[in-house]
Amino acid sequence: MDYSSNKNHLNEYTFVTKENTIIAQREWQFGYIEVIKPKNAYFHTFNKYYKNGELKLKSDFFLMILKKAFGKNTTNKLI
Repeated sequence: MDYSSNKNHLNEYTFVTKENTIIAQREWQFGYIEVIKPKNAYFHTFNKYYKNGELKLKSDFFLMILKKAFGKNTTNKLI
């Protein structure tokens, strides 16, 4: 896949693999950033590359989702 020919107006290229992993790649001032989000995984991988393609940084991030809802009951008090 060719990054340059498939990027969007935000200078980002996103695709989904046959295993439903989402991969987003974008260019930044000193190289490229890649975020890999496997389906149903708690960790995302963040890769940062130099312009020459050499890997600069690889990190795995734990995805923590907090679910909290706010609403109003029939008396219009915040619950």
